[in-house]
Amino acid sequence: MEPRIILAAILFVLRTGIQWKALPKEFGSSSSAHRYFRAWSKAGAFEKMWTLGLREYDGLKGIQWEWQSIDGSNVKAPLAKEGTGANPTDRG
Repeated sequence: MEPRIILAAILFVLRTGIQWKALPKEFGSSSSAHRYFRAWSKAGAFEKMWTLGLREYDGLKGIQWEWQSIDGSNVKAPLAKEGTGANPTDRG
């Protein structure tokens, strides 16, 4: 498979969230694309691309490295009832 097509297939799966087996035929073999994804992940290729992308953006626009923010929450579901178990098989 051509590396550009493989990368396009991998990015399509990651962007859309589809299963590997649902990969459209124009990307070629889904099992081959998944095999390349695993090999490239293990080799650190995606981390390297992320790092290079950050450096490129930092050079073009600048990244405020000294200031960072994070947001999140962890709350109980508002409609949860006391009789609700940990999973559907535990529910009374």
